[in-house]
Amino acid sequence: MYIDFCRKREVLPNDAIVSSFSKAKLQKSCFERSILQVLLDLLMDVDVPPLIETFSLMGSYEIDAIDIINESSCVLKRENVMSLMRAANQKLRVVDINDSSFGKDFLRYLDQAMLLILSSNI
Repeated sequence: MYIDFCRKREVLPNDAIVSSFSKAKLQKSCFERSILQVLLDLLMDVDVPPLIETFSLMGSYEIDAIDIINESSCVLKRENVMSLMRAANQKLRVVDINDSSFGKDFLRYLDQAMLLILSSNI
């Protein structure tokens, strides 16, 4: 599905995302919890829209949880990171952002966004 959305947008699929989907699929086939790891360090802004589309159409049977991780300096726009987290919605399990360039405003927004997601799930 992700690769189809990349084709539709005429962008090359991100190897790290393809690998992560493969790993999650393997976990699922072994009756393990399938977790998609999105490493922001390996993404560019062009990679985000097809991933958001994939998240929005992903059935509950495909991926059990999504982890969004950033370990070093991130080149993504803050808005794209937030859109990615919103698209992950109820499947969002871990957000690990270690990039100070996002700033305090981002953290405040993240805190508010997570409260909205949690309250919508009640």
